[in-house]
Amino acid sequence: KRGDDVNILNGLLSKCMDAVSDGRLASTVDVNQHEIPYVRDLGLLTSKPMVIICNVPEGDAADGNEMSAAVRERFADSPHEVVTISAKLEEEVSQIPEDDRQEFFDTYGLSQ
Repeated sequence: KRGDDVNILNGLLSKCMDAVSDGRLASTVDVNQHEIPYVRDLGLLTSKPMVIICNVPEGDAADGNEMSAAVRERFADSPHEVVTISAKLEEEVSQIPEDDRQEFFDTYGLSQ
């Protein structure tokens, strides 16, 4: 049993190292049913689900921009979520009374 564990772990670590060396995340590594428990035990940050935040200018908040589109394309086949925000708009909306926020969102084509 211990020999099997070592062999499974060595194979998994090799796959993860290859991925990271190629600039990929550990979450992109194909694992088989025997390796799944070991992935969890390793606790690799790059194997965890992520939320990728794209901060764009105010005018691009509703639809994003060229850079946020490239990020979405890069992570399209991953389990990670890409979210586009405008930190400047977030800051501004936090200063507006709640009753007036809908008008602000409408101005920028946003929803709450």
